[in-house]
Amino acid sequence: MKLRITPEDHLKGRAVDPGIYNVEVANVEEKQAGTDGSQNWNVEFKVIDGKFKGVTVYKTFNEKGAGFAIDFAKACGATIDPKKDYDLDFNRTLHCKLRVDVKNKLYEGNMKNNVVGFLPLAKETPIEKVEA
Repeated sequence: MKLRITPEDHLKGRAVDPGIYNVEVANVEEKQAGTDGSQNWNVEFKVIDGKFKGVTVYKTFNEKGAGFAIDFAKACGATIDPKKDYDLDFNRTLHCKLRVDVKNKLYEGNMKNNVVGFLPLAKETPIEKVEA
């Protein structure tokens, strides 16, 4: 039996220096939280340039903290009126290019990336205009 280790495998889980990175939304996974049955959305971002190009960083959003996704949605071009409901379709954020603010934190003895903020990268097609 063989296990293939690809060049991409070397980049998974690699801690980046704290800072702001240009990224693309590479994957979104909808999954039930194991703790209380609420809904999670796990978003994978791939760094698209610089020293850490190809490294993936992650952010999990939960339905109980929907407000934490506002800056992410806005960075992907959403127009959100704070006086109206907004339904964020995570599938429409795939391939969105934006900037993320990454800090490091120690977790179970390993340094991990912690995405703490979102900024627009450039004028993007608003996610409301992207066909799912």
